Amino acid sequence: MSFRFVGLDAQSIDFDHLAGRGLATRVTVTPEANLPCRATLNDAEPGSPVWLVHFRHHAVASPYRAGGPIFIAEGATRGVYRHGEVPPSLAKRALALRAYDVTGFLIAATLSHGSDVETAIETLLEDERIDYLHVHYAAPGCFACRVERE
Repeated sequence: MSFRFVGLDAQSIDFDHLAGRGLATRVTVTPEANLPCRATLNDAEPGSPVWLVHFRHHAVASPYRAGGPIFIAEGATRGVYRHGEVPPSLAKRALALRAYDVTGFLIAATLSHGSDVETAIETLLEDERIDYLHVHYAAPGCFACRVERE
């Protein structure tokens, strides 16, 4: 079964507008921060600027509608990683996988370490009802990326 990890399209986000509404702030990455960019799906470089943004990552008409804080590196481009390529920001972290149907309802969920995430995704996608997955960083609970069937 083929799938891909998809980062956010940072170019479509108006950071200045969000900042004006109190929903975003620009910060500089400190060496100890390890802030994962939700667009590139890699950790932002120390000393670089990132946006801390409230982002509605599950904008569906269901009780599972959700949003929360995420980091996006300034000027980031969307990362897409194919089956067999675990994004760097995921590979080293504990992850929570949430599997949704086409209407945005939760079908299944599991925990995984980044090094085992492909196996966990393949197992979840065996269920034909599952349309897509959301990956979250397990400890803080923040949205990481979307996983789609190819």
